[in-house]
Amino acid sequence: MRAPITTAARAGQWLCALAARGGLWLLLLPLLLAQPARAESDQARPSDKTQQLLRIRRKRAQLLRRRLGLNDTLAAKVETLFDTHGRDKQRLRREIRAARMQLHTLLRDDSDDQAGYRAALDKLTAANHQLQRRQAQHLSQLRQLLTPKQQAQLLVMMQRARRHFRRGGKRRRGGKRRRGDKRRRGDKRRRGDKRRRGDKRRPSQRKP
Repeated sequence: MRAPITTAARAGQWLCALAARGGLWLLLLPLLLAQPARAESDQARPSDKTQQLLRIRRKRAQLLRRRLGLNDTLAAKVETLFDTHGRDKQRLRREIRAARMQLHTLLRDDSDDQAGYRAALDKLTAANHQLQRRQAQHLSQLRQLLTPKQQAQLLVMMQRARRHFRRGGKRRRGGKRRRGDKRRRGDKRRRGDKRRRGDKRRPSQRKP
């Protein structure tokens, strides 16, 4: 029997959702390929993680230099910021996951340990607030290095990277064209061909 959702659980879920719904920059800022995607990173072997991180860093270096036009010195500073922020972000996310697991365990056991709920919620709140502060600090440091135009280019680039990760790194065939349009036109032709061939095979069924 599933344990009822208590006020403490709702508060924990709300805090997690609040952290996830930060400003657009705060959401997208860590997605400039600073670290591998968490789901892939958790499942990958250590050697796979290393290879993923190397590929991501190479791709990031190319984007910063080619898309944003940064020189090597400035690009290296930006990369250092992302690497430092990535390590801090991973540490804080581990703390957030640990606090959430503690809440889930208490709820699963239908515990009335109010002190336990309070401690887990306090840890969750503190880690979320610290993560938001680090993200804001990271953004402020980037603004000191990049022009407003470069910041806008960076934002667009991160949005594309986010969509790329959501699709699992796969691109749709045919670029911007919708494959459904081609299939629909092809289906009409094929259906017409079948009808014409059917008329030839069954002349007795034709209307006089």
